[in-house]
Amino acid sequence: MRLPVKFIPQHTQRVGGVVGAAVFTLFGFAFMSSFLPAGAPAKGESFTQWLSGGANGMQLPMLLLGIAIVLCGVAVLTLALIDLLSGSPLHFLIVDRFGIRLHGLLGEKLVSWKDLGPIRPFRLGPLRGSRRYWIVSDTFSGEERSDIRRNLSSFTLRIPATAYLGSGWFTGGVGESIDDAAAWLESLRKLAREEALDPENAPDAPEALGTGLAIGAPAPEGKALEQKVFVTAAQEPDLPAMADRKFGRRDGPTIER
Repeated sequence: MRLPVKFIPQHTQRVGGVVGAAVFTLFGFAFMSSFLPAGAPAKGESFTQWLSGGANGMQLPMLLLGIAIVLCGVAVLTLALIDLLSGSPLHFLIVDRFGIRLHGLLGEKLVSWKDLGPIRPFRLGPLRGSRRYWIVSDTFSGEERSDIRRNLSSFTLRIPATAYLGSGWFTGGVGESIDDAAAWLESLRKLAREEALDPENAPDAPEALGTGLAIGAPAPEGKALEQKVFVTAAQEPDLPAMADRKFGRRDGPTIER
C-alpha cells in the first residue's frame, strides 16, 4: 500500500446519518406544530398574547424551542447530505508516514507516530450503540496503562471504528474487524518509530477497512498530461530562413534610396 492514504466512512454509515438527521428534523416539525396557535387571535388579543397561548404563557417558549429543534435538524441534515453526496469531505481519516490525521466537523487533528503509545481497540458498554467501538492510543510515555474504567476523552487518539468498519447502519461487523484495524495501525506505528516505514510499500490495510484513496498518486502510465509545444518560426520547415526573407541575403551590400 502506498502512503498517504485516505479513508472515508462507510456508505451505510453516511446513509444512516442522513436518515437519523431526517427523523430528528421531522420530530422538530411535529413538536413545533403542536404548539402553534389553534386559531386566529381573539378580539382585543395582542399578537404576543396569541402566540403565548393566553394565560399560561408557556406556548411561546415551547414554540421557540420547536423552531430551534427544526433549524438544528435542517443544519445536521444538510451536513449529512454533503457527506453522502460529495464523498465525505467533512469526515475522513488520513494515514501517512508522519502519523494519523483525523478530520471532523470541528477541524482536523494530527497525531504523530512518534508521539503515540500502543494503538489498540477500546470497547464501551453495549448501551452506547453505534458509539461503542473505538480505536485509541495515548501519548507515548513508556509505561503500560490499564484501560479499565477509563473515560474515552482521556485518550490522545480516538477513532470511531463504527464509522470506518461498520457493514450496517449500526455496529454490524465492527466487533470482528476492530482488532485487525488496530493491529494494522500499530504495525505502522512500530515501523515509524524504528524509521523503517516505507511510504511506497507499507503493509496493506485489513479488508474491512478497505484500500482507501491514495493521495498524490502519480498519473497512470500512458495517461500523462499532454504538453503544448510552441514551435518558433525558425523551427517551421515551410518558411525560408530569416536571412533570405527581405531584399535578398543579409551578407550583401545595403542599398540606400
